[in-house]
Amino acid sequence: MKKLKSVIITLLFLYSGTLIAQSEQMTVSLTNPASPGILQVSLVTGSIHVIGTKTNDVKIKAEVKGEKKESSTRSDGLRRITSNNAFELSAEEKNNTVSVRTGNPNQHIILTIMVPQNFSLKLSTVNGGNIIAENVNGDSEISNVNGGIKLLNISGSAVANTINGSLTANFLTVNKEAPMAFTSLNGTVDVTFPANTKANLKLQSQRGELLSDFDIVVSKGEPEVLRYTDGGMKKIKRSGWTTGSINGGGPEIMLKTMNGDVIIRKSK
Repeated sequence: MKKLKSVIITLLFLYSGTLIAQSEQMTVSLTNPASPGILQVSLVTGSIHVIGTKTNDVKIKAEVKGEKKESSTRSDGLRRITSNNAFELSAEEKNNTVSVRTGNPNQHIILTIMVPQNFSLKLSTVNGGNIIAENVNGDSEISNVNGGIKLLNISGSAVANTINGSLTANFLTVNKEAPMAFTSLNGTVDVTFPANTKANLKLQSQRGELLSDFDIVVSKGEPEVLRYTDGGMKKIKRSGWTTGSINGGGPEIMLKTMNGDVIIRKSK
């Protein structure tokens, strides 16, 4: 384990099996551990899991996986030498902002990162994994392309978008002044808010349903809300955008998907 404010780790290894994994851990100290911070992670291939804990620094565990690379022998008895597959991971800290990067975009990286609970997140990945964030309090910006997003027991605000995957969020408390957005192209968008959340809603699902157990006041001229007979959920039918408010209105919260349902839940 290494405790550093700015660190670059490079691991070199040869593939020797059908599927292998190499991992490394490091700890990054914060300039001011008592103040909120920001974590920035951008991957091309891989997954990200961020967990808020009672810690004063940022702990990063990185795992890389790869497929077997077979050596080959020529007819003259000489063997071809395959190059090492270098694993490079860098983490830099400046004024409580921690930026994590990898060197090879084609490597499948699995990141598990422990942060203090009062941390904002800027996380993105493209292929090969999901993004999960839990138990953090801050402003989150989350982007995925081929994978899902899960925000579990978070506080603050979030803007989250995925293309091919579902999106789930569960808020303990919300920033009463910040607008939020949750969107997917192919997947269900399912968000839970505290019962006293005040918001103006903008909802759309082109090939799914709009469902909620909040008492949504649908904007004038919009279609009526149809109540389910089981489960206490309500179904709203409309081809375009549906707008309305909960608890008298507040900042705008937008939820949208093309292929899937939009579900707004009230925490119990």
